[in-house]
Amino acid sequence: MPGSHTVCRRFRTPPPSQPRKCEHPRCLRTCTRSACTQSCHTQPEEFDVNTEDKTRVTDEEIGQALSDLEGWEYLQEERALQRVWTFEKFVPTMAFVRKLIDVMDTQNHHSDIYLDSRAKTLTVRVTTHTENAVTRADLDFAKVVSAAE
Repeated sequence: MPGSHTVCRRFRTPPPSQPRKCEHPRCLRTCTRSACTQSCHTQPEEFDVNTEDKTRVTDEEIGQALSDLEGWEYLQEERALQRVWTFEKFVPTMAFVRKLIDVMDTQNHHSDIYLDSRAKTLTVRVTTHTENAVTRADLDFAKVVSAAE
C-alpha cells in the first residue's frame, strides 16, 4: 500500500515524516522514539540481552533472598518462585500486568502470568526453564517486580 508504514504499537501514532527504525537489536518497530516508552527504547545503552545470570541458586540462597522479597514463595516441586496479588478491580490489575510486561522486556526474562478475573488475583511464577531451576536471574526478576509495585 503506497505511503503505508509501521506505527508504534504502544501509542498507535504514525511516525514523523522521516520515520526511524529502532536501533535496538530485538525491536522490529518504527516509531518516534521520543514519544514511545517501549522498554527497548528506554534501556541504557550498555544493555545486553545476554547478561542474565543463569547460575543456579541453592535452597538456602533462595530462603535468604525470600526474606527480603515480601509475598514471594518458593515452589520446590516446580522449582519456581511465585507471588500472588489480589486486586479489588480489574483495571488496576491490568495496569500492573503492563508494568510486569515492561519489566520482562527490560530484564529479558519472561515469567508465567496467570490472571483469575473472578477471584481478582494475578499470579506470577518465574523459573529458568533452560536450567529447570531457580537462578540468580529469577531472584533479580523478583526483586525488580517487587520494586515496581
